[in-house]
Amino acid sequence: MGPWILAMAIGFEPWQGSLPARPCMPTAEHRQLPAGPPAQWALPPICAQEFEGACTSLDGQVRIATEFDGRRKVKRVRSGFYGGEGWMDDTFFTGRRTLSIEHLATGRKAVFIERLRDSRGYSAPGANLRYFPEQKLVIALDLAEERKPANSYCIRLP
Repeated sequence: MGPWILAMAIGFEPWQGSLPARPCMPTAEHRQLPAGPPAQWALPPICAQEFEGACTSLDGQVRIATEFDGRRKVKRVRSGFYGGEGWMDDTFFTGRRTLSIEHLATGRKAVFIERLRDSRGYSAPGANLRYFPEQKLVIALDLAEERKPANSYCIRLP
């Protein structure tokens, strides 16, 4: 399983989109975090870290969005170590999260789907997304669907 897949074995899998997301083997250079302070990175570090939201690359060419289609259910659960700290409200999700990587100039996008079933956890792939404007390339590192090995995907922009 991918290094950022939660214990509940959730994760994104490629889906139908107008930009192909092909499995690839990124180089060590592609895997490294960008040099310099995060404010200068091609993609802001917060991209795809939240349950839902969107962000745009610094050059305005790529938009990363996460959306949820499903239901949220609040349950009372035991908190703390072995549930010994009392009760608290927790949110469980059932439905589908979509991660889309869109080329804004053409409106074409690569889409990944994450299925959640009565799950309180979800993946946050933002740290695994790399954008190389000079190569017109977005790489999604180590995405894995449930109970399957992780793959990296290369998305060539037009």
